[in-house]
Amino acid sequence: MKDYLEGKISAEDFLDSGLAKEFAGLKKTNGRGEYDDDGLNTASMSPRKTLAALIRFKETYQQDPARITKNEKGVITLDSIGDAGADLENAPSDSGVDVPTARSAKADAYIRYMEKHPEEANSDHWEDRMASSKLSMADRARVIESRDKLRNETTAKKALEEQKSYQEIAGLADKVIRSKDSGSLEALRTKNYDVYTKLLDLQTNPPDPADMDNEDFTKMANYGNPAFPQDALRAYVHGTIDQDTYANAMQHYDIEQTVKPILAMPAIKPVMEKLKLPIIGENKKLFDSQIAVVLNDMMEANDGKRPSLLEIQAAAQQVQQGLIATQAQEVQTRTTRPEYALGK
Repeated sequence: MKDYLEGKISAEDFLDSGLAKEFAGLKKTNGRGEYDDDGLNTASMSPRKTLAALIRFKETYQQDPARITKNEKGVITLDSIGDAGADLENAPSDSGVDVPTARSAKADAYIRYMEKHPEEANSDHWEDRMASSKLSMADRARVIESRDKLRNETTAKKALEEQKSYQEIAGLADKVIRSKDSGSLEALRTKNYDVYTKLLDLQTNPPDPADMDNEDFTKMANYGNPAFPQDALRAYVHGTIDQDTYANAMQHYDIEQTVKPILAMPAIKPVMEKLKLPIIGENKKLFDSQIAVVLNDMMEANDGKRPSLLEIQAAAQQVQQGLIATQAQEVQTRTTRPEYALGK
């Protein structure tokens, strides 16, 4: 093995003169095993596979000796992440590299292993492994940085997958509630049985209207929240809002999503923000809502095409003037109340 790793003999020589004599199951380069004629053994492992493994083993050893470890029984392992701190102390004699280099290579092996098996980044044993290998603070920092990065990536990926699943469920449920689509209801049965049964129950046993809070939900609705469809579905299946309130809320959410790219245009967004300045309180939210509806109506009347910038600005000004007039009326109404009279 030592001669092979040092390049003194070829992989073929190592197989024929060494391994095949040690293991009767290995075929030599001539296609026969060393002990095929003894009446007891018959080699079955092809020389091609053995040579390929030997070449990979040598290449790995030359790139990173720390990836090759040997336990107390003499078993050699490639790509091991076991606790081999004691073996690293023998690196100068075993692999010809100094101990710090071997430990740094061990840290590299830990990192490669986690990158290959991202789920292992969540293991609780990395501190023990690094301590056993006696890694330096710098090498520990590299391993921990890679571990934490992989953990964050795994968490983000899981959250993204969950969000995608929630969106799919909400989309299917929306078709059931608003369109009574039987195909979507059947799909829900396999995707999320709890939502499926809840929707069926709501169709046959609607909740008591006295327990609902449709007005408060509509008032607090945040149509700009990407999770609004899930929030609306949750409110409906929990009996907080009725079907009409859900349908109206989702219709307005769809409208806002349709016009959102237009209102975000550099030539339009500053205009809208300027028009909102004189508007106060909850009327700012009402401004956004009314602009979305007006703009959507204009697009529908224009075969789905975006109106001109001047048309959008004119429509927004009308909405603004209407809300400012409403504000003025509200102020006038409040000031005529008895509590605003002089001396009160």
